[in-house]
Amino acid sequence: MSTSTAQRVMILADGTREPIREAVEKFRPIVEKHLEVVAVSLDFCEDLSSCDADLAIVMGGDGSILRAAHQMAHRQLPVIGVNLGNLGFLAGLRPNELETMLPEVASRRYRVIEHLMFECNVTRDGKSNEPLLGLNEVTVLAGPPFSMIDIELYVDGDLATTYSCDGLIISTPVGS
Repeated sequence: MSTSTAQRVMILADGTREPIREAVEKFRPIVEKHLEVVAVSLDFCEDLSSCDADLAIVMGGDGSILRAAHQMAHRQLPVIGVNLGNLGFLAGLRPNELETMLPEVASRRYRVIEHLMFECNVTRDGKSNEPLLGLNEVTVLAGPPFSMIDIELYVDGDLATTYSCDGLIISTPVGS
């Protein structure tokens, strides 16, 4: 296989979990038969902004995909989710299906399903936090002593509404 035209892939997983790390070791040679592996991150902390990949294979469960989306930040790539966990809404591919599916990916015969994401910025007393990127939901809580707070919700810079509450959950269709 010529690596100059091969799909470039990064493998992301939670390497602190022994069975997940073993699965990455087991499946990496299988992936390398069809795709060029340009990065492996087993901590969901590595900065991937300079990684030259076409897509990501995330091994784990839906939680791993959510952490991978956070890790990829504003440079989201198509994700192949290999379900090694309990939930499989986002990570729908079973491990035994990976090898048969990889030739299709290598030939670029796949469909990308885009999910809505949002950026959340909390401003309190005139100070803003770093913007947070969300795939499923963001929660704003009053915190102890759990009193009522006023939350002004802005969408695309425009005030949408104000809530008087002790917390607010904002969800995308994935999080709902």
